[in-house]
Amino acid sequence: RQPKISLTALNLALISAGPNLGRWRSMMTALANWKHWIVPQKHPRTGCVPTGYQMLLRAGSVPIKDEPTFQDRYDLDKDLRPEDVRSGRAKAQNNFESVRQRVLADHPGIALEIRHHKTGLDKVRFLEEQIRTGAPTIVSVLVKDTGPDRGFHIYLAVEDTGDYLVLKNLSGAPGGN
Repeated sequence: RQPKISLTALNLALISAGPNLGRWRSMMTALANWKHWIVPQKHPRTGCVPTGYQMLLRAGSVPIKDEPTFQDRYDLDKDLRPEDVRSGRAKAQNNFESVRQRVLADHPGIALEIRHHKTGLDKVRFLEEQIRTGAPTIVSVLVKDTGPDRGFHIYLAVEDTGDYLVLKNLSGAPGGN
C-alpha cells in the first residue's frame, strides 16, 4: 500500500478568519507526532518546498534516499541569485509540482497529492479534516503579494484549536516556530 501524503495551497488571509468560522468549528485536534517530522530548512531563501517534502516523507515513514542531502538535491533554486530573478535573467523553479516530480522519480511507490480548492472555506475545511484524521499536510501561504519579491512560504498544518488553525514554520531550528 502506498503512503498518501497531501499538499494544499492556501492564502494566509483564509487562515486568520478566526471567530467568524467558530460557529462550525467546535473541537480542538492536533497531529500527534509532528515534532518528530520537522527538519531545519537548509536554504532559508529558497528551500521551503523541498523541506516540506522531506517532512512529509518522514511523516509517512518513507525511507528517504540519502536523507542528509535531500534538501540539496531537491532545492532547484538553491544557487539562484535574487537579483537575477528580479531582473528577469532567471526564473525560480521551486514549486510543489516541479519538486514533486523529482522526489517521485527517486522514491517510486509513494503518492504525493497536490490539492487546489475553489474557495477559502473549502481550503480551511480540508485542512481541518486533514488534522482531524492525522494526515500530514503542508500549506503554501502567500507572505508577500506585491512587487518583485512576491512570494510564498511553506508551513505544516499541525493543530485546529476550534478558533484557528496552527501552522508551523519549516525554517530555522528543529521544531520550527
